[in-house]
Amino acid sequence: MFIVNQDRNTTINMGNVKEISLHGKQIFADDTVIGKYGTEERTDQVYNEMLQTLFSPYMMLKDAELPPDAMKNFANGNVILLKSADREPDVKFYDNGLYYMPEE
Repeated sequence: MFIVNQDRNTTINMGNVKEISLHGKQIFADDTVIGKYGTEERTDQVYNEMLQTLFSPYMMLKDAELPPDAMKNFANGNVILLKSADREPDVKFYDNGLYYMPEE
C-alpha cells in the first residue's frame, strides 16, 4: 500500500512506515508531513477516513444487487466476480494499493 502526499510530489511505501499520527492540523507518516488541513476537526476526519481506507482492503457483497453508487468502485480498484453453482456471483472490490491524501 502506498500513500501519495497532499502536494502530490511524494509517494510513501506503507511497508516502511512505523507510525501514522496527527498533530494539530497536520498528518504525519513517521517524520514526514503528508497532509495539512484548515482545522483540527478536518485533520481528524481525514485521518480517520485514511485509516479506514488503508485497513479495509476490500468490500464484499453476497447475494445482493449492486447499489447505484457502487459503480465508482470500478474506477478505484480491481473487481473479481466469484461464481457459485447454487447462487449469484459474489463481487469483491480490491483496493488498488494507492491512497491519495485529500487536498482540502
